[in-house]
Amino acid sequence: MRRLSGPHILGLFYVIFLLRPTWWWCTGRHGSKGQKGDRGTPAEQTPAPVVGFSATLDQNLPRSGEYRVVRFNVVLTNHGAAYSPSTGVFTAPVNGSYLVGFSGVGYDGQDILLHLVRNGQRQLSAFDNSGCSCCAVPSGSAASGTGDVSSASLTGGKCAGSASNSGIIPLERGDRLWVELPDGYGMHNALYHNYASFYGHLLYTAAQVNVATKSSAQSEAPASMTAGAGRL
Repeated sequence: MRRLSGPHILGLFYVIFLLRPTWWWCTGRHGSKGQKGDRGTPAEQTPAPVVGFSATLDQNLPRSGEYRVVRFNVVLTNHGAAYSPSTGVFTAPVNGSYLVGFSGVGYDGQDILLHLVRNGQRQLSAFDNSGCSCCAVPSGSAASGTGDVSSASLTGGKCAGSASNSGIIPLERGDRLWVELPDGYGMHNALYHNYASFYGHLLYTAAQVNVATKSSAQSEAPASMTAGAGRL
C-alpha cells in the first residue's frame, strides 16, 4: 500500500474543507431566547344544552299528616324535558349550576312550609304563618265600618301569606330536585290563579365553570407576580 506524502495529506484536508457541510460555516452563535408569544384563541366549545322549566299548580293542598312531594302539574316551560309533572321531580341532565326557585301561598288559617330537596337532602326552605295569625276577625267599630279598616276586614276575616325562596344549586347529572310540603302544613291555590310555582334553569355547565376558573387564575397570576417583584 502506497503511503501518502505530506503534500498529498495537505491536499486531502483541503478537499475535505471545501466539501464540508454548509452549516459548519453558515451557522453563527445562537441568539437570546425570544419572548413568549400571545396565547392563542381557545378551540370552539360545544354549546351548552338548553335546560329550563317552570310549573305551577291548579289545586288546593289542605293540611295533611304526612310529607308530600308537591306535584306542580301545570307546565309552563319544559326545555330539555327534564321536569316531570306527574312526579314533581326535576332531574338534572348535565353537570352544572342551576338557578332554582319555588313559592306557595297560605290562606285562611293555613300555615305554609316548603322544602327544596335534592336527592333526599334539604337545600332551601320557605315559611309563612301570616295566613293564620296576622289579622283578627273584625269586631266593634271596625266591623261596623266606623273605625280603622284592617286587611282582615277587607278579606272577610281571612288572611293570606306567601313563602318563597331561590338559589344557585350545583347539580350533577342524574341529581333529582323536588319541593316538599311537610306534615301539618297546607298550600292554598285556586284554578287559573297559579299562586304556587317551581322553576329552574341551567346557568352554566361544569365545563364552562372549569374554563372560567382556569382563565381567571391565569389572568391573576401575572398581576400577583408583578406586585411582588418590587419587594425585597
